[in-house]
Amino acid sequence: MKIPLLFCSLLFAFIFCIGNPAIAANTYTWSGGTSTAWTNVANWKLNGSAFNQTAGGGVYYPGQNSSNDNVVFSAITLNNPAITINIPNGLAQITVNDGIATTITINSGCTFYLTNLTVGPTNGNGASLTFATNGTTASYVNLEYGGSVNIGPASGTSTLIISANTNVACSLEIVTVGGTKSSITNSGTFSLFLSLAYSDYSGGYGFINNAAGTFSVSNCNVYLGNTGNENIINGGVLTLSNSTIYLDSSQPPGTSGVSNFSITNTGTFTSTSSDIYLTSTGTNIKNSGTFDEIGSNIYLNGTSTNISNSGTFLLDPGSVIYPTGASSVITNNSGSTFTLMSDNTGSAAIASLSSTSSLTGIFNVQRYITGTNSNYSSYRLMSSPVNSTKATSATSSSTLNYISLYYLNKSATVNGTTYNGIYTGGPGGTAGGFNTTTVNPILYFYNETIKTSNAKFTSGKNIGVSSFASVTGSTPVTTTENMVSSAKTVNAVAYTASTGLSIPVGNGFIDYFIGPNTLSSPSGAIGPATITNIGFINQQNVQVYLWYTPGSGIGTGTAGQLSFTTPAPAFGAADKYQGFNMVGNPYPSTLSLVQVFADNAGIDNIYVLNDNKSTGSGYNVYTKTGNSSPSPAYVVSGQGFFVHAKSGGQTLIFKEGEKAPTQQLTGSSLLLGTPKQTDQPLSGLYMKMVQDSLNYDYCGIYFRSDWASTFKVGDAIELDGSSSQVYMSSLTSDGVRAAVNHQPDYIKGVNVKLYADAVGDGIYSLNIEGIRNIDTLYDIFLIDHYKKDSLDMRRYSSYAFNIYKSDTSSFGGSRFELSIHPRPLPPYKLLNFAAQKESEGVQLIWKTENEANYTGFVLQKQDGTQYNQLTSLQSNGSGSYTFIDRDPVLGNNTYRLQQSGLTGSITYSSPVTIMYSPLETTASALSVYPNPVKDIINLTINQNNANVNSANGSIIINPSAPSTGAVSYSVKVTTITGTIIVTDNSAGVEWHQNVAALAPGSYIIQVINNKDKSLVGKSIFVKI
Repeated sequence: MKIPLLFCSLLFAFIFCIGNPAIAANTYTWSGGTSTAWTNVANWKLNGSAFNQTAGGGVYYPGQNSSNDNVVFSAITLNNPAITINIPNGLAQITVNDGIATTITINSGCTFYLTNLTVGPTNGNGASLTFATNGTTASYVNLEYGGSVNIGPASGTSTLIISANTNVACSLEIVTVGGTKSSITNSGTFSLFLSLAYSDYSGGYGFINNAAGTFSVSNCNVYLGNTGNENIINGGVLTLSNSTIYLDSSQPPGTSGVSNFSITNTGTFTSTSSDIYLTSTGTNIKNSGTFDEIGSNIYLNGTSTNISNSGTFLLDPGSVIYPTGASSVITNNSGSTFTLMSDNTGSAAIASLSSTSSLTGIFNVQRYITGTNSNYSSYRLMSSPVNSTKATSATSSSTLNYISLYYLNKSATVNGTTYNGIYTGGPGGTAGGFNTTTVNPILYFYNETIKTSNAKFTSGKNIGVSSFASVTGSTPVTTTENMVSSAKTVNAVAYTASTGLSIPVGNGFIDYFIGPNTLSSPSGAIGPATITNIGFINQQNVQVYLWYTPGSGIGTGTAGQLSFTTPAPAFGAADKYQGFNMVGNPYPSTLSLVQVFADNAGIDNIYVLNDNKSTGSGYNVYTKTGNSSPSPAYVVSGQGFFVHAKSGGQTLIFKEGEKAPTQQLTGSSLLLGTPKQTDQPLSGLYMKMVQDSLNYDYCGIYFRSDWASTFKVGDAIELDGSSSQVYMSSLTSDGVRAAVNHQPDYIKGVNVKLYADAVGDGIYSLNIEGIRNIDTLYDIFLIDHYKKDSLDMRRYSSYAFNIYKSDTSSFGGSRFELSIHPRPLPPYKLLNFAAQKESEGVQLIWKTENEANYTGFVLQKQDGTQYNQLTSLQSNGSGSYTFIDRDPVLGNNTYRLQQSGLTGSITYSSPVTIMYSPLETTASALSVYPNPVKDIINLTINQNNANVNSANGSIIINPSAPSTGAVSYSVKVTTITGTIIVTDNSAGVEWHQNVAALAPGSYIIQVINNKDKSLVGKSIFVKI
């Protein structure tokens, strides 16, 4: 939590005014000639006079009668003061002058209140104040009410010392430490609350918390950044809560360009919901004790900033380190423990590294795996965020880094807590690195070049791990894997399983999860487990090198490519798993799949295992343009997934910029559970087939004008999960079952066939979810050809139906169809399109019916043999629209109105022509205003009136000679179609009428000269 400086300053000022009324201040100077007793008036001088204190008619000591007293320690004293009772009033100020070392001893249980404290006001040399306690029970010094604590000026060596059993609390204070070697040194308890703490000094001192001390900072901002080498040194217990520490010379009162600030911890440093900024060059955190970040962040955003750990460093779930500065380094030294924690609330992360930043040493990176709390096991796709080879990333096939399986089933103790790995098994048993012996493997890697087969566990593309050899004696422990397989290649050649194989970073693997390694037998409820991977953190670009030789069409690919294998012609067509590659998130951070797509043009689909069913697994499928379900487009650290290569020869490179460290897939959504909704700016929807709360399947259907209805690159084929109970997909027009189906635009209406199937008979439902950017004027109906029924899915959203496995018409791809078509709507009609001359040009007015808000208008003007666009408008349901052409040509101006309907159909109005001549630049016979009008219409009759020519649908007004004599006028208002609305007489040239009651639309106002019955003029106005 960050406390805004302005807020704190205002708050301090407000409280200071309340706590310090405007009364005359008394200044007491300690002499101590009689005793150590604070309450002995003979030990004080009042305002420079000794032993004659009679202010207010009595004899006082500081704090006895007023809360506005000041105390000064200005000379070498015989006795240091002792406070043996609670002082009635707090003091406004204590000042310890330069060169003075004073101890204030407070009896056990007493509380001493103070607002302002200054130690070393001028040069600060040798000034020192110690708060000490007399007795075994703590005493208390409360610095509060919006004051300030100043330890030394810009130079000098001043200190505030807090002794054992002494509690000093600063609330709503500004704390400044200055001087070349000034410090606040604590061996008791020192706390800052809602305060601002500044460092304004140099020389390697600062806030020092000794081994016996407890230093707590809550809801504060702490600034170190003036002249360099400024420190927080902790040897005791330091807690940071909802606060921010800035090691930054650009922050006040910093000096720009200085560097090398530090936090040094040899005790216990705990940061909760707080931020630490290492911004100035060379700034660092040095830990040889226990440093625990709980829901907190560390920003290494300065050049050559670093964290060096020689003790225990814990990055708790949700905490993030941002090593974005140039040449920033995070180092875990030999024999130390640096752990990135993971649990059901989230995982710690290392955010994107700058190109010159790095992590060195061996780290622990945890991966929490959610249990099921029931008696079923399920698969997980896994990966490793660390490697057992080296800290630097691979640059070629000869410098690859490899993962280790050794730590999967190992328990790890971190800061006194034991975290249990997963229960593993395989044919090799305990001698082969597993917890138990199983006939079939529990761990598998994936080989795209193998022919698909489900005859046995080891007969297809999943190649089982029979055992692995551990190279012990060093950390991290490396492993080589021995495989078992009875598979054949796509060309029907027997596959020889590898032995002694190392697996490069970036490959994923399958684990049949049955719980933690504490299981006595693999049965019963499946509890959670936490894998603690130990090794070098994978960093910078990670190119995927498959653990096997990839295929490329009918030939062989090269190392560093994804696999896309086509059988030789004699062995038929490729199966639906062609081009699928199992990979894994290589980083200790959540990964954005959107960014993975952006960085890798050679892939078109990503499949993430959605293991949330009691009896099987399915996939959430992602494309660049839409997903199969409302699931988040991220994979967490330690998670594997499939990518689909578009063709042979493609590559996959993970990059630092793909990290999304703050995205936490928590609780039931963490590697197991129900996906959560995410927004996508696409036109589309999800269809969901449901058996019960645990068994369901999704597909996604999207629409865009440049997509085809056939299966194409970008669509995602449906991969039915293992032992799934329900199967939901949509069909492309060429009959391919798609998890993500991109169809043409729905504007003119579209039908999409659905595929719905299940393992057994029963009642199921089809639900529609996540409808987005499909116009509400379109109906979405589910058509059931089997029952000859249909349902409005916009209104009801769920359709219940039965499957009978004995009747093939009740399931599959021929029963259901999704129909999206425009709703039957009242027909649109153009009632009138007219033009009239205005002083500003030519006004075009048109009136419509049933245009709603989906009709598009394009006003066009003729230029020779073609029409050019003047403007375009979208209908709003008002029924009347107007536009002024401010640049008419001399002579005839011809206009037409283009109208487009809901489905894109286009019609045109009849042309309208109006004559525009130089004569028209003189005043018109009639002036009608305002136009458009809401209530009062005003008419001015110009005495130079004229006749009207309505040829070609236009109204032309020409000036004539002035009329003479007294004249009255007849005024008539009609609709466009001629219906008379208003008749009236005007004795003068001004006429006004309230037209608020008129319906919105266009009206004609006509004026007749009553003297000679001649037409003065006509004009059109629009009522809104």
